[in-house]
Amino acid sequence: MYRNYHPQARDILLQFLQKFFPDLDHLVWPHPQLEVKPEDIDLQSIFSGTTYEENYRILNQAIRKYNENIPPLVNAYMNLSPSMRYFGTAINHEFGEVDEGGILITIQDVYEKKKKRHLATYIPKFQLPKFKLRIYHRREE
Repeated sequence: MYRNYHPQARDILLQFLQKFFPDLDHLVWPHPQLEVKPEDIDLQSIFSGTTYEENYRILNQAIRKYNENIPPLVNAYMNLSPSMRYFGTAINHEFGEVDEGGILITIQDVYEKKKKRHLATYIPKFQLPKFKLRIYHRREE
């Protein structure tokens, strides 16, 4: 995210990632980690839904109150796999002071409907279980 992204909207988004995509094994962590500052917001009580989908809608509404949207890549990654892990966020001082988060996605866990869109061009390189793609070559005349 860019530095002009609203700080409270950013904190809500990062809290959502931490809650729904935790790194329970503590595989990696950012150094130094961007601190989430829940000054005027009770971040834990915002996500009161009982499912991921309900809390995702709550996240969208909460961020829009600050005239922001979920960044497109973050949005795409969150809806790619239920086993995604989020490792935290750090400021990248060498690339425009942007906030960068680390994630891990297991290829086999990518939702079936997303595999065609995001992985089809790599099928010759990867053998994905339960995923068949028919490629027809056009004959040269």
